Amino acid sequence: MAIEVNELRIGNYFHPSHTSNGVILPARRIMWQVGSVDIFGAIKVIEPSRPDTIYLSCNECHPISITEEWLRKVSIDVCKYQQEGNGYDYKPGYLTYEGNDYLISENVFIRYSVFRYKDSSGHFIEEDEGFRYFKGTPGAHDLIRAVDSIHQLQNLHHALTGEELQIK
Repeated sequence: MAIEVNELRIGNYFHPSHTSNGVILPARRIMWQVGSVDIFGAIKVIEPSRPDTIYLSCNECHPISITEEWLRKVSIDVCKYQQEGNGYDYKPGYLTYEGNDYLISENVFIRYSVFRYKDSSGHFIEEDEGFRYFKGTPGAHDLIRAVDSIHQLQNLHHALTGEELQIK
């Protein structure tokens, strides 16, 4: 699935495409950055190892999925997170959240969590996992939204803090 041109900002990371048996696929081992986007949607690529200018169409740019490995590249601290119950009708063992909080800055963190809900016989009836962007601290925060890709995280962080996401 390609990234829409209106989702890209200068500095966003993405996977370029490659073609295999006539099918366009993301080249997951390659990571490039957006240098500029022209009015026709052509993306100029920042590729330090190549001195020539590379232009791609937006349908050749694929999102980089957020992983815990990626979050270690953007966080300044990591702490374990675990909760039972939903805060309203506490039922130990029926509803659990667990994962890690990745502190991005003093008042911003990303939570990777696995949500599990058991029925009265102890069988899991629902599971969900994902990455969610929070403003505040792990003890007192507001959920902003779920994020799936690095360019979404970069854009959201910039929109809410006015700062570029620092990637190590």
